Amino acid sequence: MKKLIAIAAAIVLVAIAGWSGLWFAGRGAVADRIDREIAQLEAQGFEVNHGSREIGGFPFAYKVTHRDVTVMEPTGGSVYRLPEVTSEVTAADTDKLVSRFPAKFSLDVPLDEAQRASWPGMPEILTFDVESTDLVVISDGVPGKGQEFAITAKSLLLVTGSAEQPLNFAVEFTVLDSTGILPALSSGLPATSATTIERLDYAYSTSAPHGIAVNIVASIDNLRVTGTSDARDQAAMQALLAGTGTYSMAYQTGASQGVVRAGAGPEQQEGSLKFEAGSTAGTVSLANGIFEIATASQANRLTVTTGPEIPGGKPFGGEMRAVEMHVSGPFAPSDTMAPSAFRFALDQIVPDEALWKLIDAGGKLPHDPARLTIELDGTARITGDLMQHRPGEAPPFEFGNVSIKSTDIDALGAGVTTRGDIAFTQPLNQPMGTVTVTLNKAEELMLNLAAAGLLDPITVQTVMMMAPGFTTPGAEPGELVSRIELNADRISVNGQLIGGN
Repeated sequence: MKKLIAIAAAIVLVAIAGWSGLWFAGRGAVADRIDREIAQLEAQGFEVNHGSREIGGFPFAYKVTHRDVTVMEPTGGSVYRLPEVTSEVTAADTDKLVSRFPAKFSLDVPLDEAQRASWPGMPEILTFDVESTDLVVISDGVPGKGQEFAITAKSLLLVTGSAEQPLNFAVEFTVLDSTGILPALSSGLPATSATTIERLDYAYSTSAPHGIAVNIVASIDNLRVTGTSDARDQAAMQALLAGTGTYSMAYQTGASQGVVRAGAGPEQQEGSLKFEAGSTAGTVSLANGIFEIATASQANRLTVTTGPEIPGGKPFGGEMRAVEMHVSGPFAPSDTMAPSAFRFALDQIVPDEALWKLIDAGGKLPHDPARLTIELDGTARITGDLMQHRPGEAPPFEFGNVSIKSTDIDALGAGVTTRGDIAFTQPLNQPMGTVTVTLNKAEELMLNLAAAGLLDPITVQTVMMMAPGFTTPGAEPGELVSRIELNADRISVNGQLIGGN
């Protein structure tokens, strides 16, 4: 029996010794794994430095601690400074790297001369203090051969603040969960990512030399962002900005709200604007030199609160069922014109009772919901590097043509519609074309505004006397039409010259 126990003990000791040898032999492989991760960041343009490296975690894992870590971003030169970063690798899966970040570290953001000139008193380096709770980054896979990433945190707070600074800022992410996939470089597949944030809170305050102080406090619930890009390193990102490559992003949110407060003068008489939205969604894309941005929000409300110098001093505002915007066009220099478009729409604008009392106390105006739609199509090109443009220089843009598909306003019982086509001759962007403006019930609106005390009756009479010289009756009762012709040497309205030679 004693012999069997001795044999068993010897086997256990040999196994322990063998495992210990394997663990210590694996230290080099783990260090190499982390070095490859750092090398991948450096290939993307990051600059990574650290002090001492300690490897522990015996017997079932490897726990690697890097102290005094600095990471410089390739664009802008921002620097993260971390007292330590701890990474864990299990002996069974050395391709999976779990890195845990400290509860406190910092971010230094350099400001250039133009930025400091805009805000006198700002330092050359703007420092953010970062506080995190359970900030973890997981990398699974082999750099360059396919990897999956995950970033999670219960909270992540960035704050920059100083009484000497004219600008202070804070942003907090609550319950952050982000995942990403980097396919093997040889696959040619794009990188993808998906991020959810349970709540995003931010605050912004400024004090300018002219005495105006602005403070913004806002929040967004249930933010989700997805992205796809074929830009995998710094060179590819520069190529994307130069017009080669693709990037796309989509987002959606739950409710959002915020308050903008502003004060001016020695007594800082304060006013505020509160904005709310039930939900928002949008997309952003960059593809071979063309950008496209689309956004929409539902169930919007604005509330204005004024200081005591405004009669009544009570909150007023209104609701908008939907706000939509779509913009597309070139963002990189090109020798040829590219399609461009702009659309902006406000639907069902409804002032509240307090606002109607301010603008129409006597009830002289129609209170129907208002709407606004602007939709333009055309062509344009960028003639130079936007980053090299200096104040005072002519913008590096050239327009080919613009088609006014709709510019429609319906409010206070009246309306305006605009249609037309304009071509631009170069190199002076000289507009040439025809624009037709149709006014609906404009005379009735002028009389109502005068009755409400918003326009002087003499002004209304003068405008109505001049109107026949620039308008003609339209097809429908109450319509007035102006046909505006733009030529190289003159502008005319309904054949009447109003400018040029």
